[in-house]
Amino acid sequence: MQEFASLLFAGRPLSDDEFVTAMDELSAVLPPVVTTPQLVALMAAILQTYTDPTDEETMDRIVTAAIDTVMGHELAVQLDLAVGPEDGVN
Repeated sequence: MQEFASLLFAGRPLSDDEFVTAMDELSAVLPPVVTTPQLVALMAAILQTYTDPTDEETMDRIVTAAIDTVMGHELAVQLDLAVGPEDGVN
């Protein structure tokens, strides 16, 4: 936990390895399940804290990632509904 605290107050962007370490530590203290309003509030807080809305490239990447995530989940649900064990798919 000491390393986590030092990462939080480093005053600089974290390296990729440090970021992964910080996220692992943070996930240990966050609730494992959140409601939709809580998730929306978390995402909004992250976006407001860490993004510049005038940075079009970053905003485009965030939107693309969100769309890809939603589409991936929707495709998985549709596949689950379309096929089943009787089709040889588990």
